[in-house]
Amino acid sequence: MLWISRKNKERLKNGSIPVFLSFFGFLAIIFRPELNSGIPSYSSLRHANGVVSSVYRSHGKSPYIEFKVQGISTPFYYDSIAGELGLVGDALEGAQLGVKPIEVLYEKRILPTFFKKRELYDVWQLNTEASSIRSFADISVANEANNRVGQIICQIIGCLLLLLSIATALAFLKKEFGRKQY
Repeated sequence: MLWISRKNKERLKNGSIPVFLSFFGFLAIIFRPELNSGIPSYSSLRHANGVVSSVYRSHGKSPYIEFKVQGISTPFYYDSIAGELGLVGDALEGAQLGVKPIEVLYEKRILPTFFKKRELYDVWQLNTEASSIRSFADISVANEANNRVGQIICQIIGCLLLLLSIATALAFLKKEFGRKQY
């Protein structure tokens, strides 16, 4: 076994910190979310229409709207990331009160929970018989904007880690080469 003195072990430990910081900085910059990640193609979406039977608005940490359409047991899920949560909620409640049919383009999603998996339908377009409430393009643009924020945050964190690694490397080198040799 290779024997390393305590002094050299301390030098190796202090010198490896900048390497790890720069490694994680590069990872944060390289593996950022893509702008269109999570956005399905328009042709892959499923179509449903019917009368709204229930609407639930969640006002928690990440608000959403969950609603059901008569004849379909799986709930539809409209996330706050898609934007215009108030507009969508008001339109769904108005369609429910007026017993007006809606048209939905959605994507099936399995949501893992603690005890079982829950099936949801993510809404990607919502129309009433009179007008378009949220189009696929509107929701896609809102998702891209959310992904853009994620990209910026990853780049900032990566740059900060790289700067921190440079600063610790300079401090280490100053400490090592600044010592007087006797």
